[in-house]
Amino acid sequence: MAARGETPGPKPEEQEVNQEKKESEPRITLEETEKGEVWEIPTEVNDISEISLSPNGQKQLMVTKLEGGGTSVFVDFQKGPVYRTVEDVSWSANSDSIVYIAKKYPTEADDDLPENAETEKYLSKGSVVVFNGQEIDSGVSFRAAAVRSDGKKCAYVRVYDNGLQRPVVDGEERRGYPTVFDYDKTSYSSDNQKIAFEVGAPSNPRMNPNSSDNIFVKLGVYSDETRDHISNISFVLNNKTNAQFSPDGRHYFCVGLDSDTVRPAVYRDDELLVSGEQGYYADLSVAPDSNSFACVHYLVENEKNDLEFYIAMADNTDPKKVKEQHSARLVINGQERGESIHADISSPVWSPDSTKVAALVYDKISSEENQDKELTRVKVIEYKASDNSELDGKEYDHVSHQTYSLDGKHLAYFASDLEGDFFLVVDNEELHLYDEDRIKASQDPESQNRPIDLRFEAKKNDKGEEVTELKVTMMIDREVITRVFNIIGMSESLVRKWQQEGEEGLFEYEG
Repeated sequence: MAARGETPGPKPEEQEVNQEKKESEPRITLEETEKGEVWEIPTEVNDISEISLSPNGQKQLMVTKLEGGGTSVFVDFQKGPVYRTVEDVSWSANSDSIVYIAKKYPTEADDDLPENAETEKYLSKGSVVVFNGQEIDSGVSFRAAAVRSDGKKCAYVRVYDNGLQRPVVDGEERRGYPTVFDYDKTSYSSDNQKIAFEVGAPSNPRMNPNSSDNIFVKLGVYSDETRDHISNISFVLNNKTNAQFSPDGRHYFCVGLDSDTVRPAVYRDDELLVSGEQGYYADLSVAPDSNSFACVHYLVENEKNDLEFYIAMADNTDPKKVKEQHSARLVINGQERGESIHADISSPVWSPDSTKVAALVYDKISSEENQDKELTRVKVIEYKASDNSELDGKEYDHVSHQTYSLDGKHLAYFASDLEGDFFLVVDNEELHLYDEDRIKASQDPESQNRPIDLRFEAKKNDKGEEVTELKVTMMIDREVITRVFNIIGMSESLVRKWQQEGEEGLFEYEG
């Protein structure tokens, strides 16, 4: 090494090498901890239609088809009652409670009856509402179940033989609410003060989409305790409203086609925030600050073709599939961002500090093996909310679960390619996860291998220092696997490397 005081500079060729090395060096290092866990899927489970973690990440839920027949909900691998079907599974925000709607077997046994079942245990008319493992209501049919944020109450809609529908809140049927509508969604605010119902009128908007008689979607927000009507928003047609309360529970956001202008609109409570010229809005995401919002604006090439979108929405189909020649742009707080994409944009996710949005941007390319065949590629683009700056990620075949760290400094997601490589991507740095397993971000119906959850947590290490942990949960070969990583910044990573080299005697400091 150079004597003390000497500072010889690198040669020109060394400068180029050092620059390349600097650019190739990762900005972070993922250090796996020993906190990972593995759980085996019970042998009686034949198929898993849904698997997820609770909002706090501490509990696991599976909706399963059993080997002997029937459907059961497992919570932390404990089997619940067996039913014919299960739907509308919903957690409370505090992760304490679960509600779902189940169909029982008919009064006469059929081929779907579980083997060796006790008939009286399984046979019953209609459906039941199951709240925390207990049947709390039975009837012809139910829909749109939800749990209050504190987990103490649940709400759902009771459907009668004559088709009338009535909301039920905490076991009590709410009178005075619309009854001739189809209830599609029930939501509670985070402050437990308000409840919202989304209803669609059974009309036929095909005939005249500009007619006020064809209002198809209504959103009503009510006080949970006093039942007072707070706000009401009406839309033309059955557009997907993405209706949701703001994180602080004070406002109710939604998108749709305005009933007066038949133009795409974004609403906050009764206030019209944004109105577009044509097309429609989708994938609404409200920021943690409860004021900012992001969504995707879809437009057709010719404004006259809007009617095709309207008919598609009335038929409950995806309007994007009606006409291929559409374009999409991300909208942040009413401002169109980036270039128009002639494929798709979806799933905008906000950083916790409400300064950035990470969205999935799709592109279609020709296959190298077959030029007539198109392949869809997807990448994550980060958009700054305050200006027009963007940060592109690498293209993959599948991407899912994009997640920000609590301080908003790190972005992680799952990604996979056609070769079967499965990656954890953090700040655009790739970590291979189980190279031998062909896992895709979308559910694989054959292997059922899939990513389940990705979340950052702030922890303290053995020295009492604050560290950022990344918890990765996947299902691999009938096992639920959790791996936990510490995220180490580049400077800290270099310090550890120097310490290790010093301990191994790889360098000396001439002092």
